[in-house]
Amino acid sequence: MKAVIIGNTQFSSLLLQYVSDAGIDVAAFAADREYIEEGTIDALPVVPIDELPARFDTGEYKLIMGIGYKKLGETRKVIFERCKEYGYDFINYIHPSAVVDRSVLTGEGNIIFENVTIQKRTVMGDGNILFSNCALMHDNVVGNFVTFGAGSVSNGSVHIGDCCFIGSNATLRDRITIKDHILIGAGTYVERDCEAGTAVLPGVRNYIRDGAARMESGL
Repeated sequence: MKAVIIGNTQFSSLLLQYVSDAGIDVAAFAADREYIEEGTIDALPVVPIDELPARFDTGEYKLIMGIGYKKLGETRKVIFERCKEYGYDFINYIHPSAVVDRSVLTGEGNIIFENVTIQKRTVMGDGNILFSNCALMHDNVVGNFVTFGAGSVSNGSVHIGDCCFIGSNATLRDRITIKDHILIGAGTYVERDCEAGTAVLPGVRNYIRDGAARMESGL
């Protein structure tokens, strides 16, 4: 299988190692031209995204989503949608050590790292990233462009919206709803529903509005 990795960051470079080990032949990285500072990454060319259709046939090449969690996944969403308009399909990468129940339903462009567990009847959309050792227990419903930090746990029957960030070792209790654009800090225990745009941090009893604004500057 031939592919291009979308993104030109350290995360994109990390993905190259994983997908190459899986037998995927990566031809290049791609990014918006205003963000291209180096012409190569790991000896592969970095090409402007708007040149992809002219250089990499949609019938021959697939894409790998290598953009991290900047702006709670909104950047990932915008570029994913643009590439879909070009006619590309995205690969789901699942590390061989991950345990994904056969009943799980996923969209495309998801990245699932080592030792992730996804239990039965879980449904997941597009462009999500699940870092090492996180767990989605039974009957979760996960939207699009959500990032689960290493060691995070979403217990049974949790509903998670779009463009959320669940920090490392955070825990979501069962049967709660996490709406869109939620930032949950590392190590936080979330015990109740979260309204859209809030941030939940360790040791803070009241949920903070404008959680997405906290992610504007990086990541």
